Amino acid sequence: MEDMALTETAKLLFNITHFCAEKSDAFTPAITHIATIICKHELLPTYPLDPPFGPLVNALLNLNVASKDVSRALFPKHEPSAVAERLIQLLDLSLKRYGDTELEQTVSPLVGAICRIHENAPDGVRQYVRGKLLPTAEDRQQVLGRGNTLSSRLLRGSTNPLAPEFRDAISHLLFDMSDKDASKFVENVGYGFASGFLFQNNLPIPQSASEAHSNGGAQEGKPAFNPVTGQFLDSEKFPELPEMTEEEKEREAERLFVLFERSVLLPRRAQSRLVTDPFLD
Repeated sequence: MEDMALTETAKLLFNITHFCAEKSDAFTPAITHIATIICKHELLPTYPLDPPFGPLVNALLNLNVASKDVSRALFPKHEPSAVAERLIQLLDLSLKRYGDTELEQTVSPLVGAICRIHENAPDGVRQYVRGKLLPTAEDRQQVLGRGNTLSSRLLRGSTNPLAPEFRDAISHLLFDMSDKDASKFVENVGYGFASGFLFQNNLPIPQSASEAHSNGGAQEGKPAFNPVTGQFLDSEKFPELPEMTEEEKEREAERLFVLFERSVLLPRRAQSRLVTDPFLD
């Protein structure tokens, strides 16, 4: 009964602060209790965001976590990363447990909560969160996003076509962890994962990023990595194929042109005809 009452109270808190946002500051003191329960309540690995965790995380979204009055609860001196650690643990378990529909509806708020905690955290906690969620040297032993680490699963989630809200929440989190700097964002996740987010948000990839990371940060004494895939260059593997003759190269070029014409040029021409002659059968 206590857990049921807690769950309903958390739902009520979310609805009040959502539909009456101007009164949300009145509930700021609740953050202290929410943080305590999130850290100390028993966790069920098979259903990580079942009540009370899901409703409690949702309640955090509309509350003022930037308030100095609750900083001690969110980042206690004896263990400043405790809340962030539990939220990341919930995220790790959730990515393993939930499918696309549940990721969209249930896990997206959790990613948003982690983003808000990271944004308002002291430097030590921010570095902790980044160390857990951004790709590491181990991840760069292969193309980013292909491993089983938490950061790899996050990157795959950032391109999930079946969960747009979840996808956008992850991309914003990764961008925030890159200091909202396009150059650092590209360095952290590679052009492959960064380009879509930057394009959608009208943030052009800076020329400096392309120049700085084309050699994988060698100027900073870092191991060179592929700027598109994020993989260390000395870990890349290429298929051993026999060299093509000039005749084979010409045939391959012709084949690619035909495919390009079928997939791009012909649909455009058909669309152009419909525009110029709307009554064309």
